[in-house]
Amino acid sequence: MKTCITVVPSDSCIIVNGMVLSFTFDAPKKLHALQWCNGSGHIEYTDDQPNMLLSADDYEKEVLPFVILWETEKARLNAEAAEAEAVRLAEYNSPEARGIRIRFERDRRLTASDRYALPDYPHADETARQAWLDYRQALRNVPEHEGFPWGGANDPAVLWPAEPVRQSTFDHKKGFRLMPPRLPLCP
Repeated sequence: MKTCITVVPSDSCIIVNGMVLSFTFDAPKKLHALQWCNGSGHIEYTDDQPNMLLSADDYEKEVLPFVILWETEKARLNAEAAEAEAVRLAEYNSPEARGIRIRFERDRRLTASDRYALPDYPHADETARQAWLDYRQALRNVPEHEGFPWGGANDPAVLWPAEPVRQSTFDHKKGFRLMPPRLPLCP
């Protein structure tokens, strides 16, 4: 026996233990609402007929049919949600989607290294500059590797290239070495 049930046919809603489901269902024409909580309740009518009080003896006849409707609709919605989730997971795990995620991660890494490819970035030497250019090319080549798209961007089989060591002629305390010292504006 469910504890609390509210039925409002005009709103196409049945509430069981606080869970609202809105759907079309058949109900007596003059039924405005049915209220049931903790073993008793009442039926409200749309005409001048007085409310009908309900006891535990009335549950099977007056309340249970609406509970069964609610449970049937809930089961239908759960099955529909499970089917939609299965479709979503199949799509998420498709080779196309895994490839998109790997390319997205590759593009994120390329974007994070853009500044190191700029011709005026102050690399420590030409070897450091070339290491960044090679790293970026290796990132672009990831989709060409055998086994692509593997299990997605987090799959250990993805051969992400190692990021080069960040070196530059920039001294974070003093500024660029080639930069002249600042002169005071006023004596």
